[in-house]
Formats: sequence, C-alpha cells, structure tokens
Amino acid sequence: VFYFGRVYEFRKAGLSDLEAVRHGLAATGPVITCAGIIFALEFLGLLLSKAPLNQQLGFVMVVGVLLDTLVVRSCLVPAALSIGANWNWWPATMPDPDLEVERLTMEKLQK
Repeated sequence: VFYFGRVYEFRKAGLSDLEAVRHGLAATGPVITCAGIIFALEFLGLLLSKAPLNQQLGFVMVVGVLLDTLVVRSCLVPAALSIGANWNWWPATMPDPDLEVERLTMEKLQK
C-alpha cells in the first residue's frame, strides 16, 4: 500500500506509468528495505530460544520477511505494475503523461 500510494501520487502528477513505478520504488525502497531488515532482526531472537518450535518459527519468519522485502517488494511488485501499466488504475482514469513534468523530474533527480 505504501509503495503503490507513491506510484499513484507520481502518476497523478503527470509521469508515465513506467516512470511512476520507477520513482515510486526509488522513493519507498530504502524505507521498505530497512523495515524488513529490522523485522528480520527481531525474529532472529526466536532462534536463540531453547524450544525447537520457537527456533523453527523464527527461521521461517526470518526467511519469509527477507524474501518479501528483498525479492517480492523490490522485484516482483514493480514488475507486475510495469506489465499491467494501463490496468493499474482501473476503474479510475489517469491524465495523459506530461512530458514536461517527466523532464523536470529527471532534471531534479540528476542534481
């Protein structure tokens, strides 16, 4: 939701679908990655338990959180949003991309 909200914001501002996906990932990537790593570190505490069930649960949670953070949210979700670029906004309609907004955004990012 956090990532898609940023993509929606960039698309509403006039960027094309692919540029909105790229800028959304760049804007939210560090926050999502840090949060996922923090969660994984928290669940690592379960591995220090003497109970085998807690150790197994901790391992599964750490692997799941890291896969979600590093693979799903950074690779698969942007890929899915890029493939279905025109269908992302159904049933709402988005304004046509504004090339001037894209140019200004690229200039701002390069500085």
